[in-house]
Amino acid sequence: MLALALNLGANAQTPQKINYQGIGRNASGVALANQNIGLQISILDGTNVIYTEKHSTTTNTYGLFNVPLGAGTVVTGIFSTIPWSTGNKFVKIEIDPTGGSSYTTLGTTELLSVPYALYAGQSTSGPQGPAGPAGPAGPTGPAGAQGPAGPTGPTGATGAAGSPGAAGPAGATGAAGATGAQGPAGPTGPTGATGATGATGPANTLTIGTVTNGGSASATITGTAPNQTLNLVLPAGPQGAQGVAGPQGPAGATGATGPAGPTGPQGIQGIQGIPGTSGSYTAGSGISITGTVISATDNSATNEIQTLSLSGTTLSLSNGGGSVTLPSGGGGVTGSGTTNYISKFTGPSALANSQIQDNGTNLSIGGTPNTNDKLYIPQTTNFGGLYIDKSNTTTNSYSAKFTQTGANSQVVSTNVLGTQSLGAFSASNPSVLSTVSSGNGAAMFGATIGSNSSAAIIGGSASWTGGLFTTRDTLASAASGLVGVTNSKRNYTGAVLGYNTSATIDSVHVGVYGTYNTSGFGTGVVGVGYDGNILTTLDDIGVYGSANDYGVYGQSTNGYGVYSNGDIYATGTQTALGTKSASVPTSKGNQLVYCMESPGIWFEDFGNAKLVNGASTVSLDPLFIETVKIDDEHPMVITVTPLGDCKGLYVIPGKTGFEVHELQGGTANIQFSYRISAKRLNYEDHRFGKDKNPNVVAKTNYVAPTPIEPAAEPRLEVKKVKSNSQNAELDKRIQNTIGR
Repeated sequence: MLALALNLGANAQTPQKINYQGIGRNASGVALANQNIGLQISILDGTNVIYTEKHSTTTNTYGLFNVPLGAGTVVTGIFSTIPWSTGNKFVKIEIDPTGGSSYTTLGTTELLSVPYALYAGQSTSGPQGPAGPAGPAGPTGPAGAQGPAGPTGPTGATGAAGSPGAAGPAGATGAAGATGAQGPAGPTGPTGATGATGATGPANTLTIGTVTNGGSASATITGTAPNQTLNLVLPAGPQGAQGVAGPQGPAGATGATGPAGPTGPQGIQGIQGIPGTSGSYTAGSGISITGTVISATDNSATNEIQTLSLSGTTLSLSNGGGSVTLPSGGGGVTGSGTTNYISKFTGPSALANSQIQDNGTNLSIGGTPNTNDKLYIPQTTNFGGLYIDKSNTTTNSYSAKFTQTGANSQVVSTNVLGTQSLGAFSASNPSVLSTVSSGNGAAMFGATIGSNSSAAIIGGSASWTGGLFTTRDTLASAASGLVGVTNSKRNYTGAVLGYNTSATIDSVHVGVYGTYNTSGFGTGVVGVGYDGNILTTLDDIGVYGSANDYGVYGQSTNGYGVYSNGDIYATGTQTALGTKSASVPTSKGNQLVYCMESPGIWFEDFGNAKLVNGASTVSLDPLFIETVKIDDEHPMVITVTPLGDCKGLYVIPGKTGFEVHELQGGTANIQFSYRISAKRLNYEDHRFGKDKNPNVVAKTNYVAPTPIEPAAEPRLEVKKVKSNSQNAELDKRIQNTIGR
């Protein structure tokens, strides 16, 4: 809708433009405020278009816009040659509210007298009037703003480089300084005083005692100082010179030849003595010769053969040769301690108690050994009781290993490297490896008797393969991979809890995931509540739930309480506190469409038929008849809609179909559509019904739901579910993980 205003000014030089003003509105009459719009304006001479131009402009807050007609982008014609003086002129307005060129015609309006003033621009000029008096001089205008600075001039050329200056003369070498005179020698220090002369020891005598012949030379000293005896054993001397031969005696009788005697040992050659001086020997001081006895007297008290003795820390010679005091303890390590404590160095040579105790049977660190533990480590204020930093990367190496032998042998290792065989399974680089070789013991068991919310075992993983518990039940004795048991009476305390807080990368995050992928029948997840029935049929089921109240219960405030990409089968009634909807794809994303609800239980069917000479008979689908109850007490409801011109339609219902006729005996031959509603068989008398579920909100606490406003943008986007091949790939990855 446009409001049109035209204005034309005429002067000596008529402007070739017309001011055009309008208000843009949408189909509901709402002004298009602050919006870019496209206009196409045409001038018509009667019904013929003689000029067309385009404009792109923006409306103001009230939807108002102004354009100069004659100054737009010309499509056809010449504005200045429009014959305003002949015929009636009309203006045609076309608009595109989106600012493009897909125009919608708003209408054509006749131009009235004002635009015809443009004819004045095509007429001859009148005579020039007399000149008017000169007007007063206007005030001097303000000085104009200073113009911008001009551009910087180009840089001048670089001047020529100057020639290098001449080298200056070399400086004269300075004279060598004179050598300083040597200072006089310092005076000689005084000579130290001579020490006192020691006392003269007792005179020693050495007497030559027994001298015997033997195979080798030796010497012993007997007696005690100062009177001692030197006993010598000397070897036989060399053989003497042969004597003069006597006269030969008579020949004696020949005696028997005696056995040859043993050859005597070669004697030690004596040291050649120093040639003595010629003349006689005079005994000196301390040496005397009496016959064949040479005696020597030793007056020194420090060169005797003596013995050492130790008294306390004093080491002494036996003949007064002096003594020395040794360090306390003989120079070793000293200290004191407590029984059963293992000592430690508290200094370079000092010992004291450590934290380790050994009572001969058991050990302890930081406490007293007890009778139950071979090694006891009580933890007080420290962060940990035992810390093992493993850096060994050898295959099969481990941080710690605990074994138990017997009827139920067990092995627990930590940080084991390499692939470890676990019977039918294997583990690659397990952080904790626990195995049971026989019996029915638990490889890993967790129990808690702590406060609320305490957990016996918590498993977390940053990878999708985390939290995997498997069992190989070869005896078919119902061994479970993961068993959760709780005796808690608190709400929502699960025997097994799955909790996922991730909100990145992928769009599907799972708290509990159950899968069954073998050739037989099985169920991914089984849930049995109070008064529920265990599954006994041979069916393939993803999730099975059975209970007195809810078989499967799901709740969500911004998503899905229960989501299924396939069919949902239920043998009982289905109740929803919220809406029931279907998600359908649209040009603006998936949108929700909602089910109609009724106090009764109805089945419906739809179809089309045709009147022939004003009449038609419609038979119900036989299968539809099998599902509904149609009789005099439960008639079906039929709605028909003509799809062509007629006098109107009416219906004659039956039990298996109905007739349709045109009113007033008409004979039209037109199509019509119909809608049939009938009560569901065996539920035909059901109307409303009290919800027996105790968890449903009581009427006194009922709060009406917030109305759902139509959404300009999609409220819900359903992403494409993985194909069967992708599901197979996922199952394969799970099986590979179980194999590991």
